[in-house]
Amino acid sequence: MQQEKFVDKMINTKIRDALTEDVDELSKLYLKSVHTHFKGTLPDEELAMWKHESEKQRFMNQITDKKMRIRIIQEGNSELIGFTRFGLDPDSSNIGNLESIFVKDIFHNKKYGTLLFKDAQAELLTMGFYGHQLKALHMVFIESLVA
Repeated sequence: MQQEKFVDKMINTKIRDALTEDVDELSKLYLKSVHTHFKGTLPDEELAMWKHESEKQRFMNQITDKKMRIRIIQEGNSELIGFTRFGLDPDSSNIGNLESIFVKDIFHNKKYGTLLFKDAQAELLTMGFYGHQLKALHMVFIESLVA
């Protein structure tokens, strides 16, 4: 498992494994993104079901799960820019799954999502997954990736 990787051409930007102390910030970014991008698409009652405490617990479980990885991109040791979740596809015994990529709105179209995507692909290979699939990616990121 790779601890931390400095990204070339972006001084002081690094991608690293999420730690238990990152759970609060991960949950906040995830919920803000979900509530922002799915408002008007999903019923308010459904959006209200996503709560900070339950998402923190879910992130904690995923960080400690050996079949799942969460990687963070950040500037130095400070601001979290975004994260990706990937690992064993829950519907398979040997296929990797890139579950999601989230990048703060202010960092869209600045290649951070692309860096997370490439990092996840490389990490899936180190985990022994030579084939992987994309099940659910943040649509704003997808639009930025292909633009």
